[in-house]
Amino acid sequence: MAYDERALRGVGGWLAFLIVALGIFSPLRMLLQAIAIWSLERAQVPGFGDNLFAFQLLESAVIAVRLAGSLYLAWRLYAVHRPETVPIVM
Repeated sequence: MAYDERALRGVGGWLAFLIVALGIFSPLRMLLQAIAIWSLERAQVPGFGDNLFAFQLLESAVIAVRLAGSLYLAWRLYAVHRPETVPIVM
């Protein structure tokens, strides 16, 4: 199917809002979350005891995966103008 590039615009600015949310706001929130996790004291994480470092590493790995996914989806919405992009982002 051929698509007219001029028709590939966001619906009332919602596409731009989603790209900004996925590419800027979400990574910023994740960065603040990582800073908060690395500033925790042992007493603030019940159940982990002496394994606070393991908890911080695990949470940092999860944040890194979420960050990569968020940036990929923002890039995909911005750069890849194909119909299958929307279901991937959903």
